[in-house]
Amino acid sequence: MKLKSLKPCKLLKPARYIIYGQEGAGKTTLCSGAKDPIYIDLEGGAGSIELTRIPFKEGHATDMDEIWSSLEAILEQDHGFKTLILDTLDRLEQLIWDDVCKKASYNVKSMGDFDFGKGYLFALTQWKRIACKLDQIRQRRGMAIVLIGHSHIRTFKNPEGDDYDRYQLRLNEKAGNFLKEWSDVCGFMRFDEGAAKMKGEVRAKGYSTGKRYIHTKRTAAFDAKTRLPLPDEIEIQGPESWVRLDVPTLPATKKKTKKKTSNTTTEQAMNNPF
Repeated sequence: MKLKSLKPCKLLKPARYIIYGQEGAGKTTLCSGAKDPIYIDLEGGAGSIELTRIPFKEGHATDMDEIWSSLEAILEQDHGFKTLILDTLDRLEQLIWDDVCKKASYNVKSMGDFDFGKGYLFALTQWKRIACKLDQIRQRRGMAIVLIGHSHIRTFKNPEGDDYDRYQLRLNEKAGNFLKEWSDVCGFMRFDEGAAKMKGEVRAKGYSTGKRYIHTKRTAAFDAKTRLPLPDEIEIQGPESWVRLDVPTLPATKKKTKKKTSNTTTEQAMNNPF
């Protein structure tokens, strides 16, 4: 190797996505629009969506042995899939916990039985092994990785002021932090809803416009990130919206600006309180 011959370059690889949010927001439907996907089902809740699935005895994976054999098959066998979808992270965490307890050197029935929270450190080691296997699939097979998860509200310990609640991955904090760091895109998916006061009213009313958005920029309300040139907010209208997240299809220079919601639109939404 001659260092003088080295030049700046980009390492173009398929992206690693985490898509998380509220139940029923359309996360799996959105991800089904990814290019040539193979689907690892851990919950059995997406039977109505047409996807090429790993065949499991129970219809979905029920232990870590099935997960590892599925990942190994995707890595080693001949196929033309371009995206691996794993649904969901919170169910995978439960399988990891079950496996950690089963393999413990003494009688353990739950993660709380481990001394000093060691069980969660053992689980984190498994998460790192899974991430390593996913990276092998990404590198050797040229596949994008899509991990789907649910959100929950957790109090954020704010070192600069008062603590506050925000949406985060529904995972153990150690696992969630590791996966967010590992991913290229962590998108938070939500319904367009909120609360506002109309003229002359004392109490605010909840409203929903029926629209759904995915966010790629962190705010005080939720975790999100992107290492890719993506818009901060993307309206989701079904599987076809995945193209907005697929960086090679995005324009190199053009950037769409967010349209301001008119008062009329907000008032119409207020007429449909949830």
